[in-house]
Amino acid sequence: MAGNSRIWRDSNTVPVTDIIDFNDTPTLPDDTGAIMQNNITLTSATSINPKPKGQLDELQDTGFASMTFQVTGTIDDPTNSLIPNLVKGWLVDAKTTATYIMGRFGIEFDDFPAYNVHPNSDRGCMLTDWNWVRDGQTKGKAAFVATVKFNSTLTGLNSPTYAWNGV
Repeated sequence: MAGNSRIWRDSNTVPVTDIIDFNDTPTLPDDTGAIMQNNITLTSATSINPKPKGQLDELQDTGFASMTFQVTGTIDDPTNSLIPNLVKGWLVDAKTTATYIMGRFGIEFDDFPAYNVHPNSDRGCMLTDWNWVRDGQTKGKAAFVATVKFNSTLTGLNSPTYAWNGV
């Protein structure tokens, strides 16, 4: 994947610590991480109004429901990479704080900035899953799939621009 991508914790701006920076030279916390693919899923909430023995059930638009990021990548040299321990701490620690009540994580894609999210008191992300894949055929690498979910108040959505990458 071209461009730089990053996931971080506890800052509205991109920090220099508590960050995993991929596809850059040098990357943080070390130069072992690379992202191969990002999936961003926006989901609308719909309600089904059943019409038994009638025509088709009616669908009702009940608004925006969720946005989920799936980040797929690899790390080189899992024995010495700092990323596995950082991820372990992120998943064991609380996903919110008194300052970041909607989620304490930010996510950024330099080559796809419309979906960058910087956390503040009205919006944020939560790192919900990190799946490590150790392929027995490939020595010295570990693949991963990380799931990050967006959370926001109505104010945090910044309607009508939906800009989530600033204060």
